[in-house]
Amino acid sequence: MPSTLSIIVFFMGISAYVAVRTAFKLRLPSSERSISNATIVDESLVVFVGLCQVGIPLVVAASPAFSSANYHLPAFSIWPGTALMAAGIWLFWRSHADLGKNGSVTLELTQDHQLIAQGVYRKITGCESLERKQV
Repeated sequence: MPSTLSIIVFFMGISAYVAVRTAFKLRLPSSERSISNATIVDESLVVFVGLCQVGIPLVVAASPAFSSANYHLPAFSIWPGTALMAAGIWLFWRSHADLGKNGSVTLELTQDHQLIAQGVYRKITGCESLERKQV
């Protein structure tokens, strides 16, 4: 069984991820969406990812059924893992903040949709060349 501290840290990270996603989703009124190209496959994948990120870890953490698959890491390994999780949550938050009203879980466009080429997106291949063309 993983240590109690590692389980707590993991679920705190998942809670932070869900909080970021929820906060940004609540800021976007659904009436602003003018074009949605989301299919049933897209929606199913969103549910599948949620189950894999939250559902399966909950079952594994709460049930001894998978204890035979557990392995023990050195006690210090929780700290680099926590640092990596914190960096990932920061990047997730920053990317949502940079997208602003242009963000969505699936492919959706608004009336005033625009390409985001600043913030964490300024280094994505293609955006730099688009920026130069627009100047």
